[in-house]
Formats: sequence, C-alpha cells, structure tokens
Amino acid sequence: MNNKSFVSPASTKTACTTAFSLNLANLSNQATVEEIEQLEQILSNEKSHAKQWKKHLLAIITIVLSLVVNLLRGAKGEESFLEIEKCGLIDWSIFFAFVFVALCLSYVGIRTVRTEQSLKQKIGIGLAKSDIRFQGKKLFNLLFFAFVGGWVSGALGLGGGSIFNPLMISMGVPPSVSTSTGMYMIMYSTMASSVIFISYGALDLPFSIWLGFWTVLGIIVGLAVIK
Repeated sequence: MNNKSFVSPASTKTACTTAFSLNLANLSNQATVEEIEQLEQILSNEKSHAKQWKKHLLAIITIVLSLVVNLLRGAKGEESFLEIEKCGLIDWSIFFAFVFVALCLSYVGIRTVRTEQSLKQKIGIGLAKSDIRFQGKKLFNLLFFAFVGGWVSGALGLGGGSIFNPLMISMGVPPSVSTSTGMYMIMYSTMASSVIFISYGALDLPFSIWLGFWTVLGIIVGLAVIK
C-alpha cells in the first residue's frame, strides 16, 4: 500500500474539525466567544435528531394537548368523556385555552429558530441556501398555510402534505427535504387522530396494520430509488 495516498477517516475528521475551528476563530471580530460556542453547539445538535429534543418536545406537547382537548370536548357524533355540554361555557373555555397555549408554543418555536438563524447569519456558518428564513413574508406564508393545512387535514380528512409540500418547494426547499418535513408533521397529527379513533372504537386495526405495512415498504423503496 502506498502510505502517501492513504488518509485515515480519523485524520480526515480531525482536519475538518480543525478547519471549522479556525474558520470560527477568524470570525472572532464579528461575534463573541459565547456566540461562537453557542453556534458550535447548535451545529453539533443538528447532526442528530435526538439532540434536538427541545424542538420535538414542542410538537409532542401540542399533539398531546390536542388529544386531551378532543377527548374532553368530544368529537363529531361522540360524547365527551366527562359529559361536558357541547358549545357550553366549559366547552368553549377549554377550546380557547387550547388555542392560547398553541399560540404560545408556536411563539416559542419561532423565536428559537429565528435566534439560531440570526446567529448563523451573523457568523456566516451553518445556514444553507435552501433554508427558509423565519422573517417577513416567508414567515407569514408559513404560519398562514400551516393553519390552512391543519384545517384541511382536520375538517376534510386530507393530508396536510398536499399544502405543505408545494409551499416549501416554492420557497426553494429541495423536494426530498420538503417531503420528509411534511411527513414529520403529519406523523404527529396522525398519531393523535389514531388514538382518538381507537378510544371511540372507530378504527379498523387489522386493516390499518396491513395498510401501514405496505406504506412503510413503499417509503423504503422510494428512498432507496432517490438515493
């Protein structure tokens, strides 16, 4: 083996890490040491879904609250578990309380992403060209069509991906990223809907399992073809 032509993975990783650190060091005149360290932590977390648990937690809390509200208020053709009067004072109080909490969670999520993007823009590292900037018209479009997609999914039973995917692609997001993002959002809402339907005895579990198996198989094959 020609030793001169061999570069170990460890040495390559070390070289990349060193180059990254030197690049950050050259930007010390633009950002504080704390900001540089914060960005390094953000970029490290973005390499793993598990490390971004705070963002996942926002989605999980929203879906759990939605599930609880649906069980408390009842669904179409189904009574409330606590026999709360439909369109009564308690019913509307629960609804508006949920809306308020959902808005607060949305604010926290938007603020978190905007803070990270501002830091990336200031230092000039970690922000891809296809990343959607959470500001101005793009932020308004995201919020508006997120509401529309949620309404379409809940009221008409259609997948929110029919709204989210074209929207993100029109904003410059690669199709593979927009599809996976849409599936991530649908995953939580579908889980909540499934639990609700199971609790009311309105879900055909054998058919759902059969359909889910072939759906997962199709997704795996599709990803393999894309790659």
